[in-house]
Parts: sequence; structure tokens; C-alpha cells
Amino acid sequence: MYKKLKDRNETILWARSLMEHTDWLIWNTETTGSKQTGSNLMSLDEIIQIGIIDPHGNIVFESLINPVKRRISQEAKTIYGIDLRKLKDAPTFQEIIPKLREILNGKLVIAYNIDFESRMLTQTAVKYLKIFWKVEDMEFHMQCAMTEYSKFIGEWSYYHEDYKFQKLPRATHNVIGDCLAVLNIIKEMANAELSQIPDPWWKNLLNYFRRKK
Repeated sequence: MYKKLKDRNETILWARSLMEHTDWLIWNTETTGSKQTGSNLMSLDEIIQIGIIDPHGNIVFESLINPVKRRISQEAKTIYGIDLRKLKDAPTFQEIIPKLREILNGKLVIAYNIDFESRMLTQTAVKYLKIFWKVEDMEFHMQCAMTEYSKFIGEWSYYHEDYKFQKLPRATHNVIGDCLAVLNIIKEMANAELSQIPDPWWKNLLNYFRRKK
């Protein structure tokens, strides 16, 4: 109980700190494959849509992306509602990299599941070897809203010995809609009340013996 309350309070303070500043962004992507599969950087899956908003919910960047491999899984088509016909006139990842560098450099970027998002960014860039170094050279810091929200909810996984990852509430499977959903949970956490944390058992025991002296 002590750990859960402590971790939840830390998450609330993290969210409050974000809401006190404006120099950060929220990032979300849709891809050619399921977000739950693939860990190899040479995987076929790549980004086909990117959305970025600011802390006020304003759209900073939104674009479909024409994939290199020209294939999208049926699962992705069903979930995201994007097929190759919608992407045929979209810019390539190589064409939007300069704009992304301009937007992201020097920023704090919040994403829901940064392990996936950072991997997909690198995985997509690998397909354009000429621009791969430009992606690797982008200087921005990512923090994970999913990790923080999972601590906030506090559902413990005894198997993983960590908090169970929570699905994004009110997810729309649209990049801007999901960015706004992330912003909403950050606001939810920032507006939550801090919990009174009882002393851990070992401190109570120590105080007991001190009183006995």
C-alpha cells in the first residue's frame, strides 16, 4: 500500500509539473502492423500516420505517410481505417523528416508506450538509409504516459512484479484523437488529490522500540 500511494503521488506531481509548462508535445503514430507485435528493427512494419499536439490541444503536425513496403496488415486496416489508396498521394517519411526535426528538436515529447513509439520511429527510418542518421541525430527527450498512468491506476501484476500496463482510455485509433486522449489522462492525473501516505511498517516498528526505551 505504501509503495502504491507513493508511486501514485509521484505520478500526480509529474502530471502537475507538465501542466505548469508549455514546452512539451504529445506524439502518436499509426503503423502498417499491430502495435503489439514485432521487435526487430528490420521488420516490415513502419509508420503510416503521425500526429503531434501541444499542451493546449492544438495540432502541431499531422500527416499520412506513404510506406516504403507498400503493404498494410488487414488488422491495421481494420483498426486504423487506413489503406494504401489513402496513402498513395501522401508524402514519404523521408520528405517529412526536415519538418519533424524542426518541431521535435529540444522538446520533451510525451507518448503512450514510448518503447513502441521510439522503436517504430527508428524502424521506419532504417528503411531510408540516407536519412537514418538524421533521425538518430534528432535531440528530443521522450517520456511515457502509459507508465505513469499505470502507476496512477495502481493495478499490480504479480507475474511481472510491476504495474499492469493500462490501455489508453477513450482511444480513437486516430493520431490526433489519441494525442488528445493522452492529454486528457495527463489532466486527470494533474487534477487528482495527493494521498496521505502512512509510515512504512519498518518505520512504525522502529518508533515502537524507540518508545520502549
